[in-house]
Amino acid sequence: MKLALLAVMLFLFSCAGAAPSRPAPTPGSASSSESRARGDFDSDVVDCERLAAVATIGSKGEAFSNCMKSRGHAPGR
Repeated sequence: MKLALLAVMLFLFSCAGAAPSRPAPTPGSASSSESRARGDFDSDVVDCERLAAVATIGSKGEAFSNCMKSRGHAPGR
């Protein structure tokens, strides 16, 4: 009985198709520009954190802040 149930479950799961792929957003859409800006900000944060981690002069917070300001990201406060 358990073997038959397992065989039926395997058959049903193997018949399920893969999820359809999503089309890439067009370059002119607002969502792609927002995601690109978010991606740029995220990559800037990662780069500045990396630079701040190896900073030897001054505090790491100041190094991170200066790096983000140089890349055009003003503090939110």
